[in-house]
This record gives sequence, C-alpha cells and structure tokens, in this order.
Amino acid sequence: MDIFESKEKAVLKDLFDQVKTYEKELCLTMASKGSCYGTSKKIMVIGRAVNGWEKTKLGNKDFEKVYCSAMQSFRKKDNPMSWVHNTWKNKNKDKYNSARSAFWRVIRKFVIKHTNDSSNWASQIVWSNLYKVSPVAKGNPSESLKKLQLKQCIELLKLEIDYYNPDIILFITDNWFKEFSDIFNQKIHAEKNMFSISEIAQKTVIVAPRPETIKEREWLKQINF
Repeated sequence: MDIFESKEKAVLKDLFDQVKTYEKELCLTMASKGSCYGTSKKIMVIGRAVNGWEKTKLGNKDFEKVYCSAMQSFRKKDNPMSWVHNTWKNKNKDKYNSARSAFWRVIRKFVIKHTNDSSNWASQIVWSNLYKVSPVAKGNPSESLKKLQLKQCIELLKLEIDYYNPDIILFITDNWFKEFSDIFNQKIHAEKNMFSISEIAQKTVIVAPRPETIKEREWLKQINF
C-alpha cells in the first residue's frame, strides 16, 4: 500500500464510521484509473455520485470487507475502466448500456478530442465522484447523507487530485460543486445549469451541468469542444 492509499484508507474509515448507521443500504466508491491514463493528456472526470453499485454495499458493516470489495471493484484490475467499453452499446436490454448515458457520451467525445484515442477513450481517464457513498440500488445521496460525508469527501477529492495530477479536471456536477469549490483555494462559480472554465495551477478546471439538461452538441460547445 503506497502513501496515497494509506491516507485514502484512513479517510474512508472515517467516512464509513459516519454513515454506517444510516437507515438505507449504501455502497462505497473510489476513484478508478484507466490503464492508458498518462499516455496522453491526463483527464480526470468527476461526477456527483454513482447511481447504484451493488458490488461494494456497506450491508455487513465491516469496514475491512467493504474496503477490500471497493479495491477489487475500482482498483485491482488490469483496467478498472474497461467496464465502460464492455457495456458500450450492450445489446442485452436487461444489462447496463453505457452508450445510453448522456454522461458517458459527452465524456467520450471530449476525451477523444483531447487524446486522439477513439479505441480506448474510457481507459484514458481517472473517474471519480464528489460523494463516495450513495444508495446501493439507485439514486443520488439525500441531503442528509451528503452532509454526513461532506468533510471526508472533500479530503478524498484533494488527495485524488494531488495524486493523479491531471491536466484537465472535468466536473460534471452542476451546482453540487459549490460545497467543494474551496479545494483549489480559488473561488470557482458553480451555479445551476452554468458552465465555468478556470486555469488553476497549470490545470484546466471545468465545471459543467449534467448533459441531460441541455443538447449534447451545445454542452460540448460550452466547454470549448
């Protein structure tokens, strides 16, 4: 375990202790790095929270077991981002199809433009989320659940950005970013349905609304696509 993972695990343990008595069944997520990350422009994509993740549910209330499951799901693979490729245009209607997600469609176009890698685009990124704990089945964390984990999630996001050192950080988070806006020690506006592009410490930081709220072509145009 390297220094990053050691610090991350300690914060995740604090986070786990904060939410373990929450009344609904929850899941834990962490950042995933594609196998091609760093071979071109380094892009980190950050969403709000996962929309369900059965493999890492907190149901057994044992942190070590949950942590191991999360590591297996998000880190201990040759390419933790391969699932996006593997489910792209999935013909099984009962299974997840990443091509149906506006989130992944705009990411695909954005990453291909900046890396020229149309074959392994999802493997070119680090993918993370503002909030690391959300309902197992489906849906975003409630306001109460967000409040319970905010402090630890800010710490984790700082650790991730420092460790992965991306050239571009794309927050597809809409105004959810407001609670995290101080992580760069510079005010970044994050109003609802608004776009923001900043240059901070040799990084391009983009905050954008969810692409479901606007035509995808216009969404991409707004971030200088």
